[in-house]
Amino acid sequence: MRLYGAISHRQLRNQKIDDAMLALARALVPASAAAPILGETLAPMIGAKGDLRTQLRYVKRLAQRLRQEWQLPVCGRREAPYGYFFASTPQEFLDWMRTTRNQAISELATAYQLFKTNFPELAGQKSLEFVETVSTELQEAIR
Repeated sequence: MRLYGAISHRQLRNQKIDDAMLALARALVPASAAAPILGETLAPMIGAKGDLRTQLRYVKRLAQRLRQEWQLPVCGRREAPYGYFFASTPQEFLDWMRTTRNQAISELATAYQLFKTNFPELAGQKSLEFVETVSTELQEAIR
């Protein structure tokens, strides 16, 4: 499996193997898309501390690091059955990829709209006169 390859790769390059990341990766080995493991179940396995919300954020952060640093296909499900697992088929990976891509696009679209709406005022720039005129005319027309 990829986990062995990821560990071997890190060892050959004398890169640290974080205990919590290794624990999470090992815990995900028996998981599958049909039977993923909940973050609440994983939290004590990796030594997560704090309240449940903090523990779940820690699980999420470690899953992200396994993807980024170890290049492991850790998937997270937001619909039933909920939880984490390693993608074992192209379809599982593509399903996760679509969800991740859609979330990123949505966040970027929101950021862009917020930028257009708020940045000029926050930067101390005055609105263009014609925009103010049109707004005034629209308000009068609505009355």
